[in-house]
Amino acid sequence: MNKFFVLLNVSLRSMLLSSTNSRGRSKRKAATGLGAVFLIAFLGLYLSGLYSYMLMKALAPSNMEVLVFVFMGMVALVGGLLFTTFAVKGVVFGGKDNDLLLSMPVPTTMLMASRVTAIYLENLLFAVFVLVPAGVICTFLTQNGVGLSLLFWMRLGIAVLALPLLDTALSVLLGVLVAFLSVR
Repeated sequence: MNKFFVLLNVSLRSMLLSSTNSRGRSKRKAATGLGAVFLIAFLGLYLSGLYSYMLMKALAPSNMEVLVFVFMGMVALVGGLLFTTFAVKGVVFGGKDNDLLLSMPVPTTMLMASRVTAIYLENLLFAVFVLVPAGVICTFLTQNGVGLSLLFWMRLGIAVLALPLLDTALSVLLGVLVAFLSVR
């Protein structure tokens, strides 16, 4: 299991750096990928905060607050696809270190599982920063008490964990298409 977490750490750093094209910049930021995490967090919080607030103000008088989560779920899905689709091509299908990693005493399934888990974790990061602020805004601006129940927060937690699974599957499929087209 220790091998998996080491591979996951390497894959996650590579995924974060290829998502923001920060490979050639400063060595300290390139080593950690914190710049990419801050960029994802800022974009997610900004998009979710601004649009959730405006949508909640428009939809609350007609008791349709639930539609905010449909729209924010789409934002999380499309945003995650934008962050990860082109990075999947380089990380999963075109890694420069494939020869080295495949020659190590690590099963290939563990190698691919760590790479796909890195994609999931990046999508999860964006989904958290999009859906949780929408839930907080719903809690404060709702007129019928939708955001005040424990069941609401449990459903939101399940959605935050499940939406990146769809996003990961779509990213891998689109990454296959991008890798195929870039070879030709």
